[in-house]
Amino acid sequence: MLALASVWIALVTFLLAVTMLLFRPAFTDVTVPLVLWLGVPIAWCFAGLVLWSHRKESALEPSLVAQRLQAKVAFVLGFFAASIVYGLIIGSKKFERIDEAHTTQYNPPHGDAFFPGSVPPCTSPLMDDKKHWPMA
Repeated sequence: MLALASVWIALVTFLLAVTMLLFRPAFTDVTVPLVLWLGVPIAWCFAGLVLWSHRKESALEPSLVAQRLQAKVAFVLGFFAASIVYGLIIGSKKFERIDEAHTTQYNPPHGDAFFPGSVPPCTSPLMDDKKHWPMA
């Protein structure tokens, strides 16, 4: 039963990963943990339990051969699902608008926003964060 559950969970996880690849609005903060933290680990856990429980038994029984095959397929589908999602995470970039209005919002040209002229302009974003948030 675990072998069947593992392969179905891995298949659903793989289909969700392919959906995120082909339909980018599905690549959200909810679907990424579903694949990486629930789908793949549960499928691999079930498949590992099946393979571990049958490690010393004869491979001649057709039911054991089928369960081992289902467990191996679950491992492969889970690997490809995790690879797709990690590839999407690595390949996604946060694009920020770079124009004069955006850059002067956090780095005013003539000092701080609250005390004009008191602080010289800063070019480093880390120094700028420490200026506005001293506890950071």
